[in-house]
Amino acid sequence: MRYADAQTAVAAIEARRRHKKDLPAYRTFLAEVCPAAFDLPIIHVAGTNGKGSTVNYLRSLLQQKGLRVGTLTSPALQSHYDRIRIDDVWLDPEVFLSLVNRYEERWDTLELSMFDIDVHLAMEWFVSEQVDIVVLETGLGGRLDATNIFVPQLCVITNIGHDHMQLLGNTLEEIAWEKGGIIKEGIPLVTAEKNAGCLRVFEEICAQKHAPLIRSQALHIHRDASGLVCFDTQSQRGLRLSTPALYQAHNAALALDAFCQLYPDLSNERKAQGLWNCGWAGRFQILWEHPMVIVDGAHNREGVEALCETLQDLPVDTIIFSVLKDKEADVMLTSLQKVCRRLILCAFEQERTADLKALADRFRLPLSDSLPQLLKERMETDDRIVICGSLYFVSEAVRLFNSKKMQKRPF
Repeated sequence: MRYADAQTAVAAIEARRRHKKDLPAYRTFLAEVCPAAFDLPIIHVAGTNGKGSTVNYLRSLLQQKGLRVGTLTSPALQSHYDRIRIDDVWLDPEVFLSLVNRYEERWDTLELSMFDIDVHLAMEWFVSEQVDIVVLETGLGGRLDATNIFVPQLCVITNIGHDHMQLLGNTLEEIAWEKGGIIKEGIPLVTAEKNAGCLRVFEEICAQKHAPLIRSQALHIHRDASGLVCFDTQSQRGLRLSTPALYQAHNAALALDAFCQLYPDLSNERKAQGLWNCGWAGRFQILWEHPMVIVDGAHNREGVEALCETLQDLPVDTIIFSVLKDKEADVMLTSLQKVCRRLILCAFEQERTADLKALADRFRLPLSDSLPQLLKERMETDDRIVICGSLYFVSEAVRLFNSKKMQKRPF
């Protein structure tokens, strides 16, 4: 089938969310239609939380080196095209449409999922645009992920947390083994993981693969007088980020340590500038200033814990939260209740949404069925608001504000 416009093609691709996985067949297909993809230098990033931010910090550092950088992240936050970027510029819709029309019949034959297709689209575009290096974020896990068909120059694992346990395992060590599946023979692994059990898993895999293991750590994390995050790494002091989100220090430090494995010769000033230049949609992103409205993609236990740490000394009136049914909602709600005056659950359109009515009853929380209406009510009282939970919910908020961004007040 040929699509007449990109919007229709996007809808068709996004409908392909659950298909069987056959990595050998997928690799054979991609090697046939885009063999140059396997010659591109790649940094492969896995982990539970912070993957997108780490990819973005890496992208900025690589651009400071003068490189043309392709990135693949997920999920989309504003548009399907924002998953695939070159130098932070989204995939062009016309390129997307052309590639979909060229390959859809082959994708049908292989029963590829949306993410498998996005990997193919990304690599086709990166090859055609002659990027210098690619940073690939895994979609789910690592061992069986579509991105794991490539041999990278460097592997990066952010951390291991309780997420997608029905697919990846019931313990942190089991999850670490799945994500550690990206580790390749002789290829260094850089990780910010601190859990002893998970590190033992990585050490065992690295020993089997003769792969060096490099641990990353952000040190002396604090906020300066203007409220922005400052930190040190083992190799560089006095780094500063353009965000108040304390957890981003760990992602930035990991990106810097990974970058230095490949390019140790960039000046400290240029590296500091690369980190400072970065912002990442959906991660402690300020959508509105007066009153303050912030979105954060904290969607699992560890993500919410990191968000709550950042909110400890930042006054919040209202947190608006929604969650998918496979997450530890009770644990997250218990944490969020401690850092705000008012916690409100909000429904959104997603087939995997949790039973929010049951959660609201159990925790005695208000439940809204309309994010725009809820925001209107809370912003009229000048509440300082944080919207968090499922990344699909957060992306809805981002799109909502973008559609109203030219108005004096959005609601």
